[in-house]
Amino acid sequence: MSHPWRSRGEKRTIAVEYQPSESILAYLTDMRDALRMALVYAYVMAREDNSRLPSPIALRRRFREWFYLRYGYARHHINPVCRNGVALLRSYKRRHKRLEIPEVKRLAVRIDAELFKIEQEQGNEGGPVSARITLQPFRYGYITFTPRHRRWEEYSRGAGWTEEAANAPNENVYTKYMFEETVI
Repeated sequence: MSHPWRSRGEKRTIAVEYQPSESILAYLTDMRDALRMALVYAYVMAREDNSRLPSPIALRRRFREWFYLRYGYARHHINPVCRNGVALLRSYKRRHKRLEIPEVKRLAVRIDAELFKIEQEQGNEGGPVSARITLQPFRYGYITFTPRHRRWEEYSRGAGWTEEAANAPNENVYTKYMFEETVI
């Protein structure tokens, strides 16, 4: 018997190059800063609990007030920040055998499925594709790109997008899309 939350399909990641807008760069910077603060909150919670890391839900309960007062983004943006904060702290603790706050430099964020939508014009196969990211209710940021992956059509047809990860290394900017095909 498999775990009820286990993926029932095959996940694929496609990296595409895009040029970020000012709003997307500001969003990525804000999420990096929020992740740094989430790491501090998770570290303090772990120190209070004898080096036992908090769950993302417990971190979100304590971190929520700071996040909502500082940022005006949609409410769901706190979820991946807390998940990534706990995951980073857990992997750092496992690798270094001690509990410390890791340094976060990269502009990168995972975006939940309810916060983005992939849009492509009907009949315009092979043309530009836009990922619409909900920043606030009825305020969106767009990432527009032309998919050049040789199997883009096959992967994106009939697939349900599960999450998006956007990152901005030094000069090259990439976004990754992971989608899961449901097997019936």
